[in-house]
Amino acid sequence: MNVRVITDYQKVNLRDQWNSLVAKCNDNFFLTYEVVSAWWRHFSRNGRELRILLFEKGDELVGIAPFFTETIRMASILPAKCWYWLGVERLSPDHMDLIYSPEHAEELVDAFIQYLESHIDEWDAIHLQFMREESAFLTALLKRIHGRKIFLRKYHTGEVCPFISLPESYETFYEKLKGSFRYRLRRGYKEWQRRNFTFQYNDDSKKLAASFKNFVRLHQMRWQMQGKQGNFHLSNLIDFHQEILHSRDIPWKPVFFEIVNEHDVVASLYTFMSSSKFFYYQMGYDPKYRQNRLLPGKLLLDQAIRFAISKRLKEFDFLRGNERYKFEWKPWVSVRREPSYLLFHQSFASLLYAAGKVLRYKAARKLKRSNGFSNSPLTQPPSETIDRGALAIMSCNE
Repeated sequence: MNVRVITDYQKVNLRDQWNSLVAKCNDNFFLTYEVVSAWWRHFSRNGRELRILLFEKGDELVGIAPFFTETIRMASILPAKCWYWLGVERLSPDHMDLIYSPEHAEELVDAFIQYLESHIDEWDAIHLQFMREESAFLTALLKRIHGRKIFLRKYHTGEVCPFISLPESYETFYEKLKGSFRYRLRRGYKEWQRRNFTFQYNDDSKKLAASFKNFVRLHQMRWQMQGKQGNFHLSNLIDFHQEILHSRDIPWKPVFFEIVNEHDVVASLYTFMSSSKFFYYQMGYDPKYRQNRLLPGKLLLDQAIRFAISKRLKEFDFLRGNERYKFEWKPWVSVRREPSYLLFHQSFASLLYAAGKVLRYKAARKLKRSNGFSNSPLTQPPSETIDRGALAIMSCNE
């Protein structure tokens, strides 16, 4: 298997082949060609270099490793050359993996290891963050790395990723929800109706820009009420999303769910939909409507789940985070975990970086436990939503 390296973005002209491989191994919004290429356009900067590995068998492209490189200064002195997933900053991507034909996973792992060993002076640490536990690549890597010149260390046991396997009808879904929760949903709908608000969704490409503008306004309004900036104060992140919303060919389609009256949009849920999956991405609403009876977040989620079932999708994915509201949809909620690994080797810089990474994670975990938090949703503070981009900054600025 031949490995070809692309370091010039202008030479990445692989949309159809790229997305075909994504569909084969891991139908994932965050790995699509449109998302990865748009992210690089808006988040590349001085000191970052593109490093995409293409794995080829003859004339056939069978695998892609979508990385970028950046040199990190340890203790502000010693440099470490690190590789990260394209898209890791601000998007907070989930279910990450190499992009490949599953039947070639073991061959791809061998070629990947051989490439890293023969170019060991080009890297000190490779972050394999937020990995799919069921990844064929990861399974093969864990088996085949023993006795090699490079090492693999799990430094995070795995973020919680709740999801719902969708039934064939909304009636089936609704009837299995807890009775008290169904009552709260019904009461919430009546309260909005009494106030002359309605629920709507928008997947019209000509109107997405207006929905996105309202979403950003509401998202920022909520975070500013807490004295925080929120993720969407960044112009390059807004530009990234605007490019995605205007992309006609992306296999994942954006859909906004909104609560509106004749004057304004007061709550908005930003989602993405493929031919089989539905991703909850971000939510925003006017804080003055966050009342016990109104439940704007839960009702918009109910609308989105209803919509996904009507489209005969297989899965509704809440994405990373163990916020309590995601687990209120019992008994439908199941959980995946996303472990994070680090590849390193025997050089001084590499070993020092790996040791520091593990120690930082252990210290952060100890601090989290001392503050009374754990991976159980029952011990997390209640929240209607989370600023996903804030979760992804830590790994690129160590």
